[in-house]
Amino acid sequence: MAKKMTDAEQREHLIKTYRELDANQDGSITIEEFTKGTKGYGKTLRESVWAEFNRNHDDGLSLEEYLDSQNTKPTE
Repeated sequence: MAKKMTDAEQREHLIKTYRELDANQDGSITIEEFTKGTKGYGKTLRESVWAEFNRNHDDGLSLEEYLDSQNTKPTE
């Protein structure tokens, strides 16, 4: 049986995933970076997830938006 991650472990995993998606490491994920990082998913699903994650509907997805979409807050 898989061990359940603690909140801190989950947050660290999400931050690591975010940084992997942020190919140019500028602190913002573009739709192009998101699309490239989620190649295994269909276009409709990617667009739906992007719209849900990118709540302010700008050109980039911030770490805060990404963590908020996962109900996780960034550490101070």
